[in-house]
Amino acid sequence: TGILVSTSGLWADRQGAILAILGLAGLFVLVAHDLLPGGALGRAKYIVEGVVSIVFVTLVVLLTGGAPSPFFIAFALIVVGAALVVPPPAAVAMAVLAAASYFVAIVVDLPPGGLDMAAIAIVGVNLLALILLAYVAMVVAREQRRTRRAAVRLSTIDALTGLANRAYLIAALQREIERGTRYGRGFCLLMADLDNLKEVNDSFGHSAGDRVLAGVADVIRAGVRRIDTAARLGGDEFVVLLPETDPAGAY
Repeated sequence: TGILVSTSGLWADRQGAILAILGLAGLFVLVAHDLLPGGALGRAKYIVEGVVSIVFVTLVVLLTGGAPSPFFIAFALIVVGAALVVPPPAAVAMAVLAAASYFVAIVVDLPPGGLDMAAIAIVGVNLLALILLAYVAMVVAREQRRTRRAAVRLSTIDALTGLANRAYLIAALQREIERGTRYGRGFCLLMADLDNLKEVNDSFGHSAGDRVLAGVADVIRAGVRRIDTAARLGGDEFVVLLPETDPAGAY
C-alpha cells in the first residue's frame, strides 16, 4: 500500500496521512506479534487484531477515495483470516463490522451529489465478495476443525472399545509420574486382562470376541471416575489410571 501510494501520486494531498497510518499499523503488528508475551491477549488475540486492523483499513479507504478505493480488498483479507481461526459467530461479527466500516468510510467522504451508479455497483460487488469470501472461509475452517478432531481421536482413542489407546495412556502416565514427583501425591493403576477370550474367538468368531471387548470396556467406563483414564493396553488387556488414589481406594 505504501509503495502504491508513494509512486502513483493519486493521493498526493493525503500521502503523509496515509503513510502515517500505515506506520502505526506496522507498529501495532510489531507489538502484537513480537513484543507482547504469547498469551497476553489470550483467546481474544485474533479478535483484537481483527478489530484494530479494520480500523486502520477504514482510515486508508477513507483517505483513498471511499467507494472506489482499491484497498477494499484489505477488508476481505482480514475477514477471511479471522474466519479461519475464530468461531463462526465471531467471524460473522467481524464481517458485519468490516461492512459497516466500509459504509462509514464512504459516507464520511461522500461527494456532494452522492454516489453515481458506477460507484454504487462497485460498493455492491465489494460487499457481495466480502460476504461470499467470509462464508467460504467459515466452511473451510469448519472442515479443518472436523478433520483435526477426527485426527486427534484416531491418535488417542482405541477404535474398537472407545477407550484411550496405549499411546495416550503412556503419555498420561508420564504426566502423572511427573506431577506425583513434584507434589508428592500418589496414584494407582488398575490392570486387567480377560480370561479365555481366545476360546470365544475360536468358538464364535472374532466379531463375538470384539463384542466382548466392547462390553467389558463399557463396564470399565461406567465404573470409573471422570478424572480417571481408562485405556485398552492391547489385545485383551485393560488399564485404568487413577490419580490422587491410594491402594485402598484403588481396590
